[in-house]
Amino acid sequence: MRYLTALIIAATCSGCVTTESAHFQPSAQQQSLIRDGNPALVSRGKSSIVLVRPASRGFAAGARPIYVVGINNIAGAPIEFRMANVAVTQVVNQQAVALKVMTYEELAQEEPALVR
Repeated sequence: MRYLTALIIAATCSGCVTTESAHFQPSAQQQSLIRDGNPALVSRGKSSIVLVRPASRGFAAGARPIYVVGINNIAGAPIEFRMANVAVTQVVNQQAVALKVMTYEELAQEEPALVR
């Protein structure tokens, strides 16, 4: 009986957790797709193919989303990628809002503060 009660409580509480998921709006030279249930955005340029996708299927509402960026160099020479050239916007109530793209260094600076 205790196991049944614990299972019912767990099922009830799991229904309270709100998760969000990513949806992409492709622009010129981009394609939005879903692969294995994960949304992604593919951008093809003359020297590279870039894929952006969420690191997980969903994230807690209000939490910081994490994305994976994959770059395939299809040029015969090295290419340069800079985080300063990455821009992200979120559509909220039909308004585009710019989001901050955090660098590795910024995230590393946050980590000691979180451990304390």
